[in-house]
Amino acid sequence: MCAEGFVQGVSAGSFTQSKKNKAYALQALHLLKKTPALASDRQQLWTAVMDGAQKQPNSQMEVIIALWREQLLHLNRLPDIRQDPA
Repeated sequence: MCAEGFVQGVSAGSFTQSKKNKAYALQALHLLKKTPALASDRQQLWTAVMDGAQKQPNSQMEVIIALWREQLLHLNRLPDIRQDPA
């Protein structure tokens, strides 16, 4: 999210080598934008992001939900396409 400039007060840049975590975060943002109620259940959000894949979370959704609740995300910069983890 930071790399793409979605977090207020953080300039876009290179912050991680993890393409999967970046894709998970972008997918979570798409889902929250479409269904804000997912912010109340991090496990449900993670399950939706994983779309059937079995993978243990690593606090990714906690960070996204915290930023979402504090309204620190630039959702107007979110691309319209879904980016699947590869």
